Amino acid sequence: NVVAVPLVLLLSALCALPAGILGLKLSGADYRARDLLLSFASALFGGTMVMAALAPLAAIYYHTSSQIGNNLAIVSVVVAIAVASLLFLRGALSRAGESLQRRFVVIPSAVIIAIQLTALLQFIALASPILPGGTFLDGGFDGLAH
Repeated sequence: NVVAVPLVLLLSALCALPAGILGLKLSGADYRARDLLLSFASALFGGTMVMAALAPLAAIYYHTSSQIGNNLAIVSVVVAIAVASLLFLRGALSRAGESLQRRFVVIPSAVIIAIQLTALLQFIALASPILPGGTFLDGGFDGLAH
């Protein structure tokens, strides 16, 4: 898990960045890609820190409770994703100038978030089992469809 989780996060981030930067460039906004990347990197760090903060609790329940161990681990990841998404949007909007319309920042940010989540799901399926007990995310989109 020490190698698989950061690798999954890094690969999904690398998949999402080109589409977000392309969306930013196509919007024609006077917003630097560097600001978008900085907001994204700080959000990934913030989300990772949330997962690290919740990891001891998830580990305790994973090893002592067969009923809620996996579910608590998944909930901690969902909380980390929500926090990272909010940090990303807040950081990207705060780096935008007063004259820049919010949609020029929100659209590329939403593209990055959406593509990272879809890539993250498939990379979890490739790196499975990250959790030895197995979850509904182990099959990627195919696992969710069934």
